[in-house]
Amino acid sequence: MSEKIGRGAQTPRPARNRTLLAGVIIYARPAFTMDCAVRNLSEGGAHVRVAGLPVLMDPIALLVPRLDSAHEAVVAWQKGREFGVRFTRQIDLGSPVSDLDKIVRRLWLERSAR
Repeated sequence: MSEKIGRGAQTPRPARNRTLLAGVIIYARPAFTMDCAVRNLSEGGAHVRVAGLPVLMDPIALLVPRLDSAHEAVVAWQKGREFGVRFTRQIDLGSPVSDLDKIVRRLWLERSAR
């Protein structure tokens, strides 16, 4: 067996776990929210599906209440209502530091209380 080297070489991606979790995308200023389905999830990003066709403006945040997880992210790709997002920073839900963090924390508290 030979490894691909050079132009066709691909760097290994973090393993993506297939999921079907409810999530919330937070975007723009002032913050807008949109429910989404998180279809794949890894340490570095996620594959999400939304009901409409939004115009997402970077940076965005992805909140997954069931996992008590939130990340600031950028849109890596879009195909119709599906998006790939690349995480740029984990948001500490216990100690929000930015305005975006505070909005995400408030939504997390509201959604995890259901």
